[in-house]
Amino acid sequence: MDRDELSKVGSMEAMREAWTDDRLDDLAIRTDRGFDRVDKDVREVRAEMKAGFDRVDDEFREVRGEMKAGFQKMEARTEARFDALHGALHDLHGALHDLQRTMLQIGGGLIGTLLVVTAGILASRL
Repeated sequence: MDRDELSKVGSMEAMREAWTDDRLDDLAIRTDRGFDRVDKDVREVRAEMKAGFDRVDDEFREVRGEMKAGFQKMEARTEARFDALHGALHDLHGALHDLQRTMLQIGGGLIGTLLVVTAGILASRL
């Protein structure tokens, strides 16, 4: 080793020994400040996230309310249509009942007429 190298090694050792309590305290203070900034940033991010989640929760509540109102309207319309269909089926049942009665009357009349005609034909042959 030459003289320059020895002086560099000596100055490096001097630098290592120069870490005094004051320098260590300064390093601790800077480290604490750095962590304080990180803690502050984390708190800000948490607050922003909470605010964002609160907005999303509010929007979900609003959407749920709109969906509930829409489903209630749809249910009311469907119920009204089923009521109308029930009424139409009731009317159809009545009409079919009337048709059945009419067919029985016509059928009974035709049978009666056939019996009278048959009796007349038989009576005329005797």
